[in-house]
Amino acid sequence: MKRGAAAVVNPSMSNPFDIFGLPVSLRLDLEQLDKTYRCAQVQVHPDRFVGKTQLEQRIAASQAIMINDAYQRLKSPLLRAQEILKSRNLPIPGDKGQTVQDPKILMEIMELRDRFNEINGLEDLEILKSELQDSIHKIEEIFETLNEEDIVLSYLRYVYLVKLHAEESDRRR
Repeated sequence: MKRGAAAVVNPSMSNPFDIFGLPVSLRLDLEQLDKTYRCAQVQVHPDRFVGKTQLEQRIAASQAIMINDAYQRLKSPLLRAQEILKSRNLPIPGDKGQTVQDPKILMEIMELRDRFNEINGLEDLEILKSELQDSIHKIEEIFETLNEEDIVLSYLRYVYLVKLHAEESDRRR
């Protein structure tokens, strides 16, 4: 199979990383993901199955759905983190609608929100956004190497930090 092509012929694959032949990591090469996704979609595109049996067409459609879902899950940093937890058979905090409370993480996020609310100038804002981005990158760098308890807590912290970053970016536009 050509480099960049996904192994989509096996419909039993359920791990998005496996579907695209990518390493299980928060830090993915998104250009490579896009390239692999496009190659995989070409393999199962409906135009390639015109004149084939209905079974072959249904299988291709099923694979296209699987590829699209896997792509969306890997494109999103938060969903990608969930996939890493799933690959290790770990629970996803808050996945079943339960409230997740970790006092240390909640305090950190509340303090960061307070700091954002007290910003007095563009320079202070950029410094705080940079600190937030650094915290996110540190989690991404070590995420896969953590033990079970630490990876679940890091996931929870990552979710809050990424959401706060997105909220502040949207608010300041």
